[in-house]
Amino acid sequence: MLVGLTLAACGGTAPESAAPGDPHAHADAQEPQKGPHDGRLLVDGDFVVELAIFEDGVPPEYRAWVTQKGEPAPPDAVQLSVELSRLDGEKNQFRFAPQDDFLRGDGVVTEPHSFDVVVVAEHAGATHRWTYDSYEGRTTIPAASAEVAGIRIETAGPRLIRDVLPLYGQLTANPDAVREVGARFPGVIRSVNKSVGDSVKGGEVLARVESNDSLQVYAVTAPIGGTLTARMANPGEQAGASALFTVSDLSQLWAELSVFPRDLARIRVGQAVRLSALDGERSASGKIVRIAPAGGNSGGALKVWARFDASADTTAGDWTPGLYVNAEVLTRGG
Repeated sequence: MLVGLTLAACGGTAPESAAPGDPHAHADAQEPQKGPHDGRLLVDGDFVVELAIFEDGVPPEYRAWVTQKGEPAPPDAVQLSVELSRLDGEKNQFRFAPQDDFLRGDGVVTEPHSFDVVVVAEHAGATHRWTYDSYEGRTTIPAASAEVAGIRIETAGPRLIRDVLPLYGQLTANPDAVREVGARFPGVIRSVNKSVGDSVKGGEVLARVESNDSLQVYAVTAPIGGTLTARMANPGEQAGASALFTVSDLSQLWAELSVFPRDLARIRVGQAVRLSALDGERSASGKIVRIAPAGGNSGGALKVWARFDASADTTAGDWTPGLYVNAEVLTRGG
C-alpha cells in the first residue's frame, strides 16, 4: 500500500488518459500530448480539445481551444465544463464562455494544482468526456518507509494560535513584601544578630538598642518572615530615625519588564507570562499585575510588572532580585 502525501507545489504534469475510441480511459504512464498553446490535448476521434491553465499576468484560469477534423471549431458552438476533485474531497466546477478564438473558464484554479479532472464537451449533438489525473507535486511513500520515518496522516483542523510578545527585564522584590525596620526610640545599638542574606522569621530579634532616654535595652524585631536584604546597623552606632534593616519575602518576586510604547496596546493586566533565566536553565510562570502609566514617558521603554511564585521552582534560591530574565507575554491564544 502507498501513503499519499500532497505537496502544495507545481511540478510535472500527470499523463493524459484519453485516447481515440476510448474517451473514458484513465491515466497511463506516458507524458500527455501537448498542443500549440502548451495545453493538454484531449482527443476523441476527430474531435480535439486543447485545455491549458493560463496564468500569464492573470490568476490561474482555464482556457480551451477546440478543433473538429483539424479545423478550429467556433467557440460559441461548444459547451465545455471541467470538474476538479481534490485530495481532501473538495470539488471545483468550471463553466466556459467564448472569448475571441478560445473558451475561457469562469473561475480561478487555486493552488495546489493537484486533482482528478473530468472534462465534458458538447458539440454538434455529441458529448465527449475525458478523465485524467493532474498530480502536480504529489508523491507517494511506501507504507513501511513511512512507518520507519514516523510519518503519520492526520486530519487538519482549527486551532487557536498562540501570540506571544517577547520582553526583557530584571527581577525585583514585591514592594508589598518588603519592610524597612527601624528603632522605636533613639539610642545606642548594643548588638546585631543578623547579616545580609540571613533568613529571618516574623518576630525574630534582629538587634538590641539601649534607649537614650530610659537607658532600657529593647529588641528590634522582624515584622515579617523573609530574607535580610539590607543592614545599616552595627554595634556601638547610634540608632535614630533611619531604617536599620530591610526584610524582603523573596518568595514573592516580581519581574520588572521593559516594553516599547508601540507594543503597550498588546499588554493587559492578568495576561500570562513565561519567565526564563538568561542561561535557559530555570523558568517560571506568572501574570502581569501592574502597568506603568505612559503619560510621563518621553519615547523610551515603559515598565510592566509580572508576579510569579519563585517557591514553585525547585531551584527557588537561584531566583533573586537583580537577576536578568527573558519573558514571553501571552497576548492571544492559549
